[in-house]
Parts: sequence; structure tokens; C-alpha cells
Amino acid sequence: MSSRDYSPIAKWKLREFNELPHIFDKRLKLSREGATNYLNQFPKEATNIILKFVSFITGSIVAILVILTILDPENFLNFELTEGRTVLFYISTLGAVYTVCKGSISESDYIFDPEASLRYVAQFTHYLPSSWEGRYHTESVKAEFCSLFNLRLVLVLREIASLIFLPYLLYFQLPDASEKIIDFFRDFSVHVDGLGYVCTFAMFQFDENKDKLKGGKSFKPHKTSQAGENEDDDDDDLKSEYYTSNDDKMAKSYIFNNQDMLNNSVTEVF
Repeated sequence: MSSRDYSPIAKWKLREFNELPHIFDKRLKLSREGATNYLNQFPKEATNIILKFVSFITGSIVAILVILTILDPENFLNFELTEGRTVLFYISTLGAVYTVCKGSISESDYIFDPEASLRYVAQFTHYLPSSWEGRYHTESVKAEFCSLFNLRLVLVLREIASLIFLPYLLYFQLPDASEKIIDFFRDFSVHVDGLGYVCTFAMFQFDENKDKLKGGKSFKPHKTSQAGENEDDDDDDLKSEYYTSNDDKMAKSYIFNNQDMLNNSVTEVF
């Protein structure tokens, strides 16, 4: 019940440009243990008390039923505690509840060092926002991280709910964003011979973005400047934000892709 996995939006954020699927999956698998250790450092006293209580009650009942069954197996296995429910049914059901609760109790031998844990995770995810700096121990950073590394049960429920809400989103929400989507494909697509149209960020053309900032023909400011501010400076900032990948994703992809190529070359040599 407490197992976690990266959400679909997290995978969109963490995957780098031109990254092969098996390399991306490997990075996520290597980061899961560190991500779990980070979340387990935060106290869960109320949850642990409830889980321990339920596991104690169910475990005690199962132990009593098992002992009585061993003493008189012929009569006791067929004995119905409730109508249509034998002892074997309750042993199986309560045993499953005991196993789930016992396995969900978090261990208390973790050393509280969230910064070291998140930096270890960032070695594999390559994601550590500057807004988290100095706040790794806070509940707000934990909540942001949990939105990316969420419970599997929650992810399954969201997938089921998406079947209901998807028609609504497509009919009412998507038309409002369609113009921005079309603008993105027009401004950030380039044709490569033998490959077709690809995203310009995946081409790692850092200088081309600077040229676009000078012209900015297709750029449309999406907010107005306040009184007393220089409108030209505001437009330049907006242009820079528009033509730059989020969280410096293009620069990170370029650096780590070169590192992977270098590591593979060294491996082939040896």
C-alpha cells in the first residue's frame, strides 16, 4: 500500500531530450530507493500507531484461530464463526490484513538528513530546483516531491478517474490552450534530413535561441508590465523565458548525453 512510483507528469519533467527509453528507465529505477529513504525520514507517528494497532488485533485473532485449529483440526476448520464464513476464511482474510499493515509500518532507524537524500536522488533524476535550496527539510518541499513520486494506489485511481474526466477536458479545457500548442509546434520545430521534424531543443542549438530573442517575430507577451517598469526589459525577460527550456533542461540534456556517450566509449575500450 505504501509503494510509490513516478507519476506521468514527473516522467515528462525528468526525461531529457534525445534520451533513450532504457537509459531513462534505468535512471528512475536507481533513484527509487533514495526517494523512498527521503520520504521515510519524515515522522509518521499517527499512521504507525494505527497500523500497529490493527496488526496487533488481527495478528492476535489469527494466532488464536490457528492454535485452536491445530488442537482440533477436523471440527474447527468446518466451524462457521458467522453465517457462511468458516474459520479458514477468517484466517486468510485477517492474515492478509495483518501482512499489509505490518509491511506498511515505516522503520524508525533512518537518520534525518533530507538534503543528502535529495541530492543523492538528483544524481539519477537530474532534477533539483533552485527553489528547494535550504528548504529540503520542510513539508512544502516534501509535498512537491510527493506529487512527482506518488503512491501507486493514487496513480491507479487517477488513471481510472481520467477515463471520466478526459472527455470534459478535451471539450472544455483543450480549446483554450490550442493556440499556445500550435504556436509551440510552429516556433520549436525544425526539419532534419533523414529524420523529419523534431523539437529544436533536441538539436541543442544554443545560439539559435539568441537570434530568436533579437527578432521575436512569433513571440507574444502573455502579461502586461506594471507602471514604472521598463516595458522593453520586461519583453526581453519574457522572450528569454519563452525561448528557454524549463529548468535548463536543454543544457542538462546536452551535458548528461555527452557523459553517457563518454562512459559507453570507455566501456567499449576496456
